[in-house]
Amino acid sequence: MKKNTFKYLLFCAFLTLLTACGSSDGDDEISPLSSQKLITNFMISDVSGVVNNTSNEVMATILGPDQDITSVTPIITVSPGATISPASGVVQDFTNPVTYTVTAEDGSTVDYTITVIGTIFSFTFDGKSYEIISEQLNWRDAADFAIERGGILAEINSVEENNAIFLVLNNTPGMDFSPSGRQAVWLGGNDFDNEGTWVLDGNNDGNGIQFWNGEADGMSVGGLYNNWNDTEPDNLALSGGQNALSMALADPALPEIIPGRWCDVGEDSELFFVIEFN
Repeated sequence: MKKNTFKYLLFCAFLTLLTACGSSDGDDEISPLSSQKLITNFMISDVSGVVNNTSNEVMATILGPDQDITSVTPIITVSPGATISPASGVVQDFTNPVTYTVTAEDGSTVDYTITVIGTIFSFTFDGKSYEIISEQLNWRDAADFAIERGGILAEINSVEENNAIFLVLNNTPGMDFSPSGRQAVWLGGNDFDNEGTWVLDGNNDGNGIQFWNGEADGMSVGGLYNNWNDTEPDNLALSGGQNALSMALADPALPEIIPGRWCDVGEDSELFFVIEFN
């Protein structure tokens, strides 16, 4: 009798274990493989680049003209579970933009175009540091790039500051503006929110101080400095409107524009730009 009871209990224990295992198997679900494939950070010399996951572009920089753009080692972070090729930490020649491919867990891929700026011209004026970035970007991307570097697009507040920047632009060896098309650089101003309401807004947060009202026949606001060319701002309709601030350089195609003066330019134009660090 005791032997039969033991066999019965052993059989029940076996059934319980079998049922538990069956239930466990039923509850286990295989998680779907992730389709995430973003570059979340791109760093050179501990400085993060500007990552645009809409256009799949990255703009980064190496510090100073003494570093070799043909031998750059970026550190790249991607979505969890994703991989990137070429791999993070591998030396690259960025003389021209380089294509990186990010592969998600599920095997889907996306290509990123990585552009590295090899030359930054730095200078100081009145205790403030500036950089001239010799890379063509539209106004908003230039503002984003400035913020990533810890600065803003230059907001000029005096004739002395204007002249100092213009002097460097004209006298820095190796500064070639010819690839940029229009001979000008971006400054930190716009009238994006209201036509003719020009504000100093070098970080593009929409909270700038108004310095000008109207077009070429307008007026200064609050006595703030301005240096418009005689015919500017004109919001030229042929170019789809002009709502971003630039400083003009000598341009044979525009002899009516005095170098060093300000012009409004379409925000999607791609120009070099000036960053200030407060």
